[in-house]
Amino acid sequence: MLLAHQIAMENPAMIHAEAVDAMEFPELTQRFSVQGVPQTVINSGQGIVVGAYPEQQLLAEIQSALSH
Repeated sequence: MLLAHQIAMENPAMIHAEAVDAMEFPELTQRFSVQGVPQTVINSGQGIVVGAYPEQQLLAEIQSALSH
């Protein structure tokens, strides 16, 4: 989660990050089928990453989701 925010701060014109407590927002939990935390949702669901990923792997997942 912190990594996603760091990436967003470095690219504010292109990336927006928000942290949401899955217990406080069950409608979002259902909408994005959250099964584990942290869960990173890319571009409203084009990509989903569950768990903490190293920076290069998270960037690769973001690029992959955006290329589809």
